[in-house]
Amino acid sequence: MTSLVHDLKRQLFTEVEKDYRDEYRELLDTWKQLEGKAQASVGIAGLFLGGILGLASSFTPRTPCYERVLIAIVALALTAAVVLAVFALLIRLIPGAPLGSTMGQQAIDIIAIVTESEVQERKDAFLQSRLNLWRGTVVALQTHNERKAMLVAAGQSLTIVAVVSAGILSMLLIFF
Repeated sequence: MTSLVHDLKRQLFTEVEKDYRDEYRELLDTWKQLEGKAQASVGIAGLFLGGILGLASSFTPRTPCYERVLIAIVALALTAAVVLAVFALLIRLIPGAPLGSTMGQQAIDIIAIVTESEVQERKDAFLQSRLNLWRGTVVALQTHNERKAMLVAAGQSLTIVAVVSAGILSMLLIFF
């Protein structure tokens, strides 16, 4: 293979690897933001749930049915919101980025080779291996981010349902 072809391959591998690193950093930032939103959702829904439980404990056998139903809807929605947010916070196993600890031994093996043709062949395999590892890591992180975002969004939607239901109940209690 000519020097020009080797140079082109190396340049392409370098550019693609840089793109994977950039994408990985962005996905990690997204992961952290989703974690923060999930934690906030647990806090908000948990706070409202505590208030609703306090209100529900003051009910008597003569409490109107509509009040009981609305409190049950609110409590159910808030409980589900907390559960979904906690599911979003569960630890997920994601392959690590192919950095020094992953790629170090392969690089050492290549350095130990004596013939130039074998070095080039192994170097190409090394670069391809790095790109494959980056691709796997980025795809896994992207998949987990999508699942986490779906759980957080569902939990936030249920919190909205609960808050609206609690608002309706408050209005009913004030005016009736």
